[in-house]
Amino acid sequence: MNFRNTLILVVIAIAVVAGVYFTEGRRDTSQDASKTASNQSVQVLDLKAADVTRLKVTDKDGKTVEATHEGGDWKLVAPTQAPGDTTRLDGIVRQVVETRATRKLEAKDVNLADLALEKPAFTITLTTAAAQKTLKVGDQTPDKSAYYIQADDGSIYTISTLAVSGAAGLIANPPIQPTPTPGLTVLPPEATYTPTATPEASATPKP
Repeated sequence: MNFRNTLILVVIAIAVVAGVYFTEGRRDTSQDASKTASNQSVQVLDLKAADVTRLKVTDKDGKTVEATHEGGDWKLVAPTQAPGDTTRLDGIVRQVVETRATRKLEAKDVNLADLALEKPAFTITLTTAAAQKTLKVGDQTPDKSAYYIQADDGSIYTISTLAVSGAAGLIANPPIQPTPTPGLTVLPPEATYTPTATPEASATPKP
């Protein structure tokens, strides 16, 4: 084999090695990007808090709290009918709607029963004029910083405990409008009696 043929073979070998390296490098980069994307925060619900007209929370025992939003105020319709605590309910709806997942799990890698998502601890249903979205809420993560949830499309996420803690508390403490505390009635100051001095009788002059 002459020098020219040897050189050609060396060049071909280098090209093959470079091609393999480049292909594997791109594959690894793609996998890393995919893993990173799974760990990035994502919006779970495509809703606006201001558009929500109904909130329903049901626990695993079937207990339900439901409220409707009309004319700027919330009204409790279950488990009893009463004016709702608008400030509290507005805050809970914002918490749920605006929450971003801390992580997305691949469905093929998890067992729903292990995350308590086959029989969720409770479900949160939000209704607007155009859509209805339900979140299944399962167990907390081992460090108690997040809950496992499942969206309508089957996607599984972890979201901050704070994002659903308000909704979770509705069952035990329904959002009834608090009774205003009567204010103190300010009484007018008591009239002060000021005695009027009686003028002394003038002495009658002696004759």
